[in-house]
Amino acid sequence: EIRKALGLSKTTVYDRLKILEEQGYIYKKGKNPAYFYITEKGKDALERFSGRLRIHNIWIKYKISADITDVVKLLEKLRIEGKAERTTVNAWRKYRTTLNVNGHPVKVWISISSDDATVTFFDIPEFYSCDLNDAYIRCFNLGLDCRKALLEQLGIKTDEKVLGINFIPEIILCEYAEKLPDFLPLDFCEVRLNRNALDLQGKEIDQEARAWIDRSKGYWERESNDKSYSEDLLYEPIRVKEVHQDVKSTIIPKIDKIEGKVNKIEKDVEDLKNTSNGFLSKTEEVLGKFAEVHENFADYLQEYAEHSRTHLQYMKITSKTLAEHHDLLLKQQAQVNHLTDIALKAIETSRGHLNVTIMVNQSFMILIILMLLILGVAYLWLGKIMLQLLFTPTKGYWIP
Repeated sequence: EIRKALGLSKTTVYDRLKILEEQGYIYKKGKNPAYFYITEKGKDALERFSGRLRIHNIWIKYKISADITDVVKLLEKLRIEGKAERTTVNAWRKYRTTLNVNGHPVKVWISISSDDATVTFFDIPEFYSCDLNDAYIRCFNLGLDCRKALLEQLGIKTDEKVLGINFIPEIILCEYAEKLPDFLPLDFCEVRLNRNALDLQGKEIDQEARAWIDRSKGYWERESNDKSYSEDLLYEPIRVKEVHQDVKSTIIPKIDKIEGKVNKIEKDVEDLKNTSNGFLSKTEEVLGKFAEVHENFADYLQEYAEHSRTHLQYMKITSKTLAEHHDLLLKQQAQVNHLTDIALKAIETSRGHLNVTIMVNQSFMILIILMLLILGVAYLWLGKIMLQLLFTPTKGYWIP
């Protein structure tokens, strides 16, 4: 049944079942046929490897509330036994050891100062999850298992409260990865989200939130160290479904309505085409006449262009003639200016002669006027005498 379901050979199925049985994930009952059953360890493995997100690189940090002196004594005992290493950084003493947690090696780092102590578990086995709340519960339980293993390592076989040790959760840091389809043409890339990351509890930590794509597992995955970003990955199918429902309930009916209107418009256009054949024929006739007029107008424009070219040549000749005439006028103006200068010089030289002539003429005119006055007085006197002679009567005769 397994061979048929998986499409593998009988030998391959037998070899893999044997490995799972040896590792304690399944056990076998019967023979020919043999029945295989899953163990608790197998169920736990199925739970860890079921889900979209691979939760890995898990770090769980606690603050220890206890008598620091007692804790240091226990750690020094481990160091002397060769089960722990100690380093000193500034005022901190750091002890590092490895624990056996549910059959898996888990590393622990204990940092102690004069008044403070913290313990960090890391290299915790990865698991798969479909829900971050479930991932938080699993990490919380893993933390409990790690604390129990640490107490056993310290030689304490009883409850934590007897020693008075109290573990206060601080950070549950992990990375979230989702497998991507093999057919996508991908390459490594990284995006920084420009804010601090949130741990699995939703606390802001002193790390930059990032998202990246790599193939550290041999296949492409998109990963992040931020809870908020990973929640978006998990709820992406739900959001897509919601968008699909919204499209189906609101947008598709609108599209159907628009399609109906388009069909009606197409029908109206077809009806208009059928009833407008005569109009189209008349329009074609008018357009033909318009084309003929346009052609005649084009001929007129050609003729006008030729006349324009002739007129342009005439204007060029006229412009040349006017330029020559302008040059001639300039020359004549220069001659006139020259003659004017000569006349002015002549006037200057004859001005003295003219003054003498004017004085002679004035004396002569005075003399003539005097002679005319004398003659006038004489004529008047003679006229008076003649009038007296003509019109004055005497006794029987005229006075001669």
